[in-house]
Amino acid sequence: MLRKSATPCFLCVIFSFILANSLYAIPSFSRKYKVGCDMCHTIFPQLNSFGRDFKNNGFRTPDEMISTYKAKSFWNQGFGEVPLDLHGKINQEFYPNNQRIGTETGIDEIQLNAGINFSQKVAFYLHTHLWESGHYGKPLAIELRINDLFGSDLFNLRAGQYELPLSFSPEIERLMAFNYLIYSQTIGGNSFSIDQPQLGMELSGDLGNDFWYWTGVVNGNGFETDPNTGLFDNNPAKDFYFRLAKNFDESTVGVFAYVGDNYVYSDSADLNHQDNFIRVGGDASIVINKLNVRTSLVHGSDNNYDGLNTSTTFHGGFVECNYFQTDRLVFVGRYEILWLKDMAASPDPTVRQTNWAITPGFQYLVLPNVKVGLEYQVRQTASANQALALLHFVI
Repeated sequence: MLRKSATPCFLCVIFSFILANSLYAIPSFSRKYKVGCDMCHTIFPQLNSFGRDFKNNGFRTPDEMISTYKAKSFWNQGFGEVPLDLHGKINQEFYPNNQRIGTETGIDEIQLNAGINFSQKVAFYLHTHLWESGHYGKPLAIELRINDLFGSDLFNLRAGQYELPLSFSPEIERLMAFNYLIYSQTIGGNSFSIDQPQLGMELSGDLGNDFWYWTGVVNGNGFETDPNTGLFDNNPAKDFYFRLAKNFDESTVGVFAYVGDNYVYSDSADLNHQDNFIRVGGDASIVINKLNVRTSLVHGSDNNYDGLNTSTTFHGGFVECNYFQTDRLVFVGRYEILWLKDMAASPDPTVRQTNWAITPGFQYLVLPNVKVGLEYQVRQTASANQALALLHFVI
């Protein structure tokens, strides 16, 4: 049986936050523009099409993109107008299997978000974890953007640490609590995964007819220095990526490619080696009335992932369906599958391993900035099954 001792404590925390008057505050950009959260979000943190365009255009509304428009200077804004908020996630995990019986309750994350337009052309965005899974957190995004280089929305420069561009955010704006298998997959000594933040520079722009492009040069990791090099990079090479997407009103379809190098110092065989790898794929976010369908397919290839000149590939994807019964209630579900050959993951490296997961659940907005939910994930082995009750809030 599951232990019950943590459950009353978790429920008390939920109701204490629901009843707290401070939670009626409207967070982030809503403070600056004096609009509701649903202007940019379906159910936070997932963006709708307006939020997507607002983000792509450097945190500017259509009026602010007009050259003759004079936005209020950041330095003349009052504190209540500064786009700043705190996100909190309190999760209670259940392990309904024979390998691990019981529950765990804890503050999963405390996040600080800030978005600032210093002028019509210069914007800054911060998303950092102050606390994460019992430890001090780290920044996910610290980026400076210069809009409309050369007087054209074809060229927008972004520099700093940021998520790779996809049709939906795999971490910061993810609606479901569980990670995506295909985005978090790593191979052997190569620590790269699609959902990790990157440190570098990017050009993006509107090609017309709702086509957008992104191209960037990154170091292959973030602000954390590599213990072997002492730098914000683990090798002298640079990684490159490209994305092309087409927006259809509420929907988005795109393709992407990432080409990189990974240096491994003193691996399991006490060798140093270099691994050249690629990740290519496509993704889509399709909105049909109350139904939002999100999907992605990814293929990965590494030519020396184990230091023995062994090449390997993996591929997989997912389909996620979010049905918005009302503007407060959403039923979520995701099926994902991944095939890979990895000596570290399979007893026989010649046999392709299959990983899969099915995750149903729901989320409900108690208040515009207070959300509760439940998700249950069934995996390929019963010992990996897990249920997750969640409370997310924004102040």
